[in-house]
Amino acid sequence: MNPLCSLPKLLVVLTASSLLAVLPLSARAGEDHARPSAQSPVGTLTPVDARTDATWLAKARAAYALDRCPVCGDKLDDKSPEYVYHQAGKPDRLVRFCGDAECVPNFAKEPEKYLKMIDDAAAKTHGGPAHQ
Repeated sequence: MNPLCSLPKLLVVLTASSLLAVLPLSARAGEDHARPSAQSPVGTLTPVDARTDATWLAKARAAYALDRCPVCGDKLDDKSPEYVYHQAGKPDRLVRFCGDAECVPNFAKEPEKYLKMIDDAAAKTHGGPAHQ
């Protein structure tokens, strides 16, 4: 057998193992790449719960200027789900939704669009962004 015939197979194996060596451990372990990391420019939404800082939450609720869901425009009420939007290097943000199952995933697709809506409403109501 000609040793040059097995050369392409050897290159494929070497290339694949070289790629594995440079990929982050999380990528090699098969973790979800869409999930943001602490360094990711994309933020994460966490439901408000008993662990949410009560002082921060009271201030964020008082500054929240929208009375409608930023995604679909439905009216918000006292039972509207609340989330904290976390983004590395930026202050946490309160985001309220109407409760429609599609609003949270739709927000996650374009968070900057909806955060701008929240900020614009706060600027009209309070004279500044909702996260100050």
